[in-house]
Amino acid sequence: MGAVMDASGADAAPLPAAGAAPQRCCLTGGIEALPHELLAQIFLQLDAAPDAAALVGSCRAAAHAWAACARAPWVRRRAAAASFARACAADDAAAAAHLLATGWPGAEADAAAAIARHTRTGQLSAVRAVIDWAAAAAPSLLAPPGDGPRNGPLVLATAAGRTSLACHVVSALLRLGRREGAAQSCRATQPQQWQQGQQPAPQLLWRDVQFQLDRALRAAAAGGHTAIIARLATAGARADSAGDGLDCGACCVAVLHGHPEAVAALLAWPAAAGGPTREQAAAAAAIAAGCGLASCLVPLLRAGGLDGAALGAALAAAARAGQAECAALLVSALRRGVAPAAELAREERALAALTDAAAADGGAVCVVRISAPGGGAPPVAKAGGAEEGGLAAALREALALAPASGRAAALLAEELARAPTAAAPGSWGAPLPPAVANRRRGGFWYQLGAALLA
Repeated sequence: MGAVMDASGADAAPLPAAGAAPQRCCLTGGIEALPHELLAQIFLQLDAAPDAAALVGSCRAAAHAWAACARAPWVRRRAAAASFARACAADDAAAAAHLLATGWPGAEADAAAAIARHTRTGQLSAVRAVIDWAAAAAPSLLAPPGDGPRNGPLVLATAAGRTSLACHVVSALLRLGRREGAAQSCRATQPQQWQQGQQPAPQLLWRDVQFQLDRALRAAAAGGHTAIIARLATAGARADSAGDGLDCGACCVAVLHGHPEAVAALLAWPAAAGGPTREQAAAAAAIAAGCGLASCLVPLLRAGGLDGAALGAALAAAARAGQAECAALLVSALRRGVAPAAELAREERALAALTDAAAADGGAVCVVRISAPGGGAPPVAKAGGAEEGGLAAALREALALAPASGRAAALLAEELARAPTAAAPGSWGAPLPPAVANRRRGGFWYQLGAALLA
């Protein structure tokens, strides 16, 4: 069978001889990937062929049509996009990188779709190859500008819990930020070169990078991914960044999603370096107390960043919601003030046992009694002076908000009766009567907590 003429009159590739192995198109990989419009024409011609000669003529006409069609940009785009999709689905990083280096119309959009899809499905080698290509050729994929969708690969990887991929994207973003800073310095020192018709490389604004870091930090807090939080902390993310209308930052996001380990990781981050501020820690404590999240309230109390006003506001939130366990923890914090590190470590074991016990049977009221350093009243108890009653005022306000028939109200009433006054400033340290201290039937868990604290 002779050579086939294409639409321009030049010789196209010869048709295969009879009995030869079927050839596959280098662009599409086979007839199954041909455009459906062309396949429809071929099948219509085959159905109308009365004999073998007519069938050969139909195939020849189809070859002519494909030879002219294969050079069309839309066909090249569809073929390259299909090959790229197959390479990513097979997690073939080398093939994906080769196709991206070759390029095709719409490669950036296909790359963004591949990142979003395969970050979830787990083809991470191909996704890393796409990210490396984007860092060199399409920086806007890594840090989308403000006028488009803002969830970049870093946010997607963090939300999916892909720690290694998230760290890879962070490194790529930091390299791009340093490169863009050097380019801006060059444009500032040699402006005449940029005014002579030279086109600068695609710019990556640092505010877009910062937005991705901050949003990824909130996604990590929502998922409890402490390793990603640690990496973002070293990269310059800001836990105090609000964004998305959430004024309380990443710490409150971790509390709202119930991840105490993420709360502890964020609180270990100094506020001067972008960590949670005192105001955000106070807001997180109020949320945890109001929602009854004692496990999230414990790291907030251990961090020591809550002053008397913040503890009082959290106690009021716990009382309003009737959360007796959180109210007991906050009353204990108000009483003891700031304890030494050894005291906190010893208390943490007891609080963990009491919290686990409360979760096991649906809740309990347990007041942890720890003497203040030196035997005196803690600074919070003295706030406002004995006449004004700093601790008594907080307890009185919380009692007014608590449901009258709830366990939190009974607890707060007993605490208020024993709050320090001008006549007896140290009366807060006296032991509670067993009937008041132990609201649980049997008293086993209270005895266990007392033994741990002894």
